[in-house]
Amino acid sequence: METPVKIPNPLYDVVFRYLMEDERVARLMLSAILGETVETLEFQSTEQSGKRRTDLERLLSIFDQASVSDTKGHFLALNSEGLPEAYQPVIRRLQQAMANPELEGKMDLEDEVMQEFQKKEAEIVAVRKLAEREREQKEEAQREKEEAQREKEEAQRQKEEALRREEEAQRRFVRFLADQGQSIEAISQLAGLEEAAVRRLLEEG
Repeated sequence: METPVKIPNPLYDVVFRYLMEDERVARLMLSAILGETVETLEFQSTEQSGKRRTDLERLLSIFDQASVSDTKGHFLALNSEGLPEAYQPVIRRLQQAMANPELEGKMDLEDEVMQEFQKKEAEIVAVRKLAEREREQKEEAQREKEEAQREKEEAQRQKEEALRREEEAQRRFVRFLADQGQSIEAISQLAGLEEAAVRRLLEEG
């Protein structure tokens, strides 16, 4: 079984840029991705859709993150067995990148930038969630306040209705006693009302 070769992870921008700086490699990759033969970065159509898909799948196997060989994810242990000879320049180009002493430092820098971006993104998400919770709490507090106001108004309405019914019952009782020939003084005693209140009810009724 062929021993896997160690290559830098082409998902890193610095590595991918290094790949694409080689015109031959760039044309190979663009040809596979676009499904068209690229000649000096000009496209020619092809009808071989099945072959095109197979070639693309083989090329993309170079990007397979399942073959990461280090904790940082900077390098892949690629088994190039079965990879068409036409794509060997891609592998060789990646292997050449391994000799670049600045490469891993740039990959570390990309990691730092990505981590900072993810941190900022997480902070933004947290702020948005906090703002959403505060908005929901304010809306809930407003709903509770409005509900309490409605309950208060309903209690006041019921109280006023009870007073109205009580007064109506007193009025009818006072009128009944007056129709029976009772005096203001007698009605006041029987109804438990001030004489002035009895007169008012009789005038209103």
